[in-house]
Amino acid sequence: MNSNKIIANIQLKVAWGVNSPVALHKTVVASLCVATLMLAGCNALPKPLISPLAADTTAPSALVSPVVAKLENPTQGLTTVTGIAISGVTKEPLIASPVYLAEVFRRPGDPPDGEGAFILDVSHSPSAITDITGRFYFINIPAKEYVMVIGDPYSKSEVVPKEDGKPRLFLTKPDNLMDVGRITVKF
Repeated sequence: MNSNKIIANIQLKVAWGVNSPVALHKTVVASLCVATLMLAGCNALPKPLISPLAADTTAPSALVSPVVAKLENPTQGLTTVTGIAISGVTKEPLIASPVYLAEVFRRPGDPPDGEGAFILDVSHSPSAITDITGRFYFINIPAKEYVMVIGDPYSKSEVVPKEDGKPRLFLTKPDNLMDVGRITVKF
């Protein structure tokens, strides 16, 4: 299989819509693994991408995040956001649930508490997956104003609301670690 076929395979999966971001991630990772094997004969192989969550091999499960004890301040100019997602139905942590940050846009000159729009691009918006405790981490992301979406945007998800039902805004600041606490969703 040549690299053009692999790229076409990834594009078809995106174009035809894989059922979930996790399934798409697995498809892309599998295709990239094949591409990496094909490049084995080349002189310059790319460095593997290592998740900060994979750094501690003493974790009892892949879904137990070792970052909890090691969470440090973000890289200069960036921000880190963490929290815990809870099911409003079961009152238990949401496990292996996608969490996204959708950037908020405002017209120039509009007040910060005025109207705006948010855009969720599942390919480019910051995303995380909850661990078995429901905890999620967005490590070293751009400091911007976000709306949080918990769940699979293609099936069951919720924009985290304020008490009045409007989307809750998360204004992140550079060089800051922001813990948003426990967030309960309706599902």
